[in-house]
Amino acid sequence: MLRRIGGHSTTTFLGFALALTACKPAPPPASQPPPSPVHAQAADLPAAVTPVNLPAPATVAVARAVLPPVKPLHVSVDIRSGPKMAQELPSVGEPASFRVTLRDAEGQFVSQLDPLLGGKLLLVVARADLGWTVVLRADELSDKNRGTHEFRTVFPLSGIYRMWLTYSYGGQTFTEEVAFSVTGHTSPSHELPESELAWSGERGLAARLKVEPQTPMTCQPFLLATAWTRKEKPLRMTAEPDAPTTWYVAIEGGLGEIATSTAEPQAADPPAGATESMAQKLGGDLGTAATLQVSRPGRYRVLAVATPPGAKAGLKDATVVASFAITVHGELHTGGCSK
Repeated sequence: MLRRIGGHSTTTFLGFALALTACKPAPPPASQPPPSPVHAQAADLPAAVTPVNLPAPATVAVARAVLPPVKPLHVSVDIRSGPKMAQELPSVGEPASFRVTLRDAEGQFVSQLDPLLGGKLLLVVARADLGWTVVLRADELSDKNRGTHEFRTVFPLSGIYRMWLTYSYGGQTFTEEVAFSVTGHTSPSHELPESELAWSGERGLAARLKVEPQTPMTCQPFLLATAWTRKEKPLRMTAEPDAPTTWYVAIEGGLGEIATSTAEPQAADPPAGATESMAQKLGGDLGTAATLQVSRPGRYRVLAVATPPGAKAGLKDATVVASFAITVHGELHTGGCSK
């Protein structure tokens, strides 16, 4: 069972080949509609899959300069799983593949994407209780003839998941959202901690999250910065020129809301006349400052995504993801935050 999420309405796609239209600031011109989605027959679904109601997430992004409209890309996601990579929903302990294809309005493959954290595409996957999350990065096309990017992972827990595919095109960043099930033995739920601001990973990597104010409130922007270290020594993450070195995703428990930081240009050093950058004022590293805003109170998993120096494209450790937890207080704003 797969479900495409967008805005406050939900459209269910039965089957495993998804045809999705990329998010964009304005609807496409009537003269150039995106290709029609492909629908599979209900009989193709495994009998064990049952419909699941997920809350439609309210996606919140920081306001930025208005850019010229960009024609939407048409996104197709093909999910395969099992030893033979058949077209079926992922199952616990089995390899799973997400094959992503992007086409323009004329149906031509699009491979020239803007750099995004050293790669081309980012895939964020999270279980509904945020007990398991993963961020995967695609650096180059896995199949040049078919214009396909492929992501692979193994799910350790069954349950309901949502994934976000993020890419940058024409100077703007777009995100596609899909909900799906992972079958297998029943897994216990996970309770997200109220606060978790320290993270440690492999090879001596560690990070601390800085939040200002320390008690974030709904519909009030709050600042984030990250201090990265390797074997207790400061570590400067890499990025494209003038781009942030760390990208953030805040996901509410239950997947009710997601907030992402933007690729706003950041100076490599403090502005002229200033002794320190905004990130340094918060106790973080250069290029790691970002502003987020959410409309729903609750506990959030915050993922800080970065590329360490010397990382080689295509390798497992090319992207580092530090996982934190924060609690946002305040009232529920069902219509989202006012602009």
